[in-house]
Amino acid sequence: MIERLERIQRAPIGFIVEGEGEFYCYPSLVCRVLDKRGLYCPVVNAGGYGNIIRHLDDQLTSLTLRCNPCNVIVTVDLKDALDRGLCNDCADLRVCLEQQACNWLLAAMRDSRLAPLPDRIKIVIQVPKFESWVIADVDHLCSSGHIAITEYQLPDVDSQIANPAQWLKERLAPRVSLKNPKHAKEMISKLDPNVMRQNSASFDKFCRETTACYTLWCHQCGLL
Repeated sequence: MIERLERIQRAPIGFIVEGEGEFYCYPSLVCRVLDKRGLYCPVVNAGGYGNIIRHLDDQLTSLTLRCNPCNVIVTVDLKDALDRGLCNDCADLRVCLEQQACNWLLAAMRDSRLAPLPDRIKIVIQVPKFESWVIADVDHLCSSGHIAITEYQLPDVDSQIANPAQWLKERLAPRVSLKNPKHAKEMISKLDPNVMRQNSASFDKFCRETTACYTLWCHQCGLL
């Protein structure tokens, strides 16, 4: 009973992200994915993909000390890592980060400040970038007035848009930015996660991992 109460008081999932766009979007996006309003969703902005790929242990320590979530999901853009030669492909990057997470857990077991530790740490690679997830539901971006395009049909966001961040920036309405907290929340509120999942395999992976972590927390808390 005591353990259940302790878990209920902890965040179901904490997130480690590489930039401001994700930092401002994720709380609303996760609530949309799980269909849960007002869910506590702590997010650590690592301040760049390098601080995740090279220093994931520091980010995990920071998140755990600050928020002590029951589960952790780490996301990073594939394109940035490939462009800098930090990995060979998506699988290579995922394995690298999974090994770092495993090493951190082993070391963290000896640090009483970090107890209780997360039950699981999951890695999700944003292919090729976070913005690919946003434009995976381009119809709702258009109908909500956030972007204006008339001449084109959305190609495969996972492979045919070379620079999704630049693509989105060039088409956003004037003065609209994912790095503005208000704009980010408004834009995410217009997107349909089911459509995004159909058009982006990596976003589908994110949804599956997020749902699995939340469901596990609910079971452990006796809420299901």
